[in-house]
Amino acid sequence: MRGTFALCGLAWLAAVFVAAPSWARPVDDCVTMLDGPLCPPPLGGIAADMGGQMVCGPGQCARDSTGAVKCSALPGGGAVVDMSGDVLCVGGCVTGERRRCVVPTKFSPAD
Repeated sequence: MRGTFALCGLAWLAAVFVAAPSWARPVDDCVTMLDGPLCPPPLGGIAADMGGQMVCGPGQCARDSTGAVKCSALPGGGAVVDMSGDVLCVGGCVTGERRRCVVPTKFSPAD
């Protein structure tokens, strides 16, 4: 009986980690470009447009069938491409823009 409870507890714990909410993990990672690294904003997304330029948005980003990058208007919000090639976003979509991306800085410890 004790083994059954332990197994159920492990299964519950695994389910919690697998189903963690989107705000609990980064949406996308930083990328290294020829001119240096580029990151999405906190809880934001990053994707390459048709010209290969990286653009960012408040939430997750995706490219539609025309190659335009659309991102969720909500920080941490999701974006997905439907069967017809359109991007659907949680909280509505905004166009991905380079100005939304963040350039990381080096760590400098306080004196």
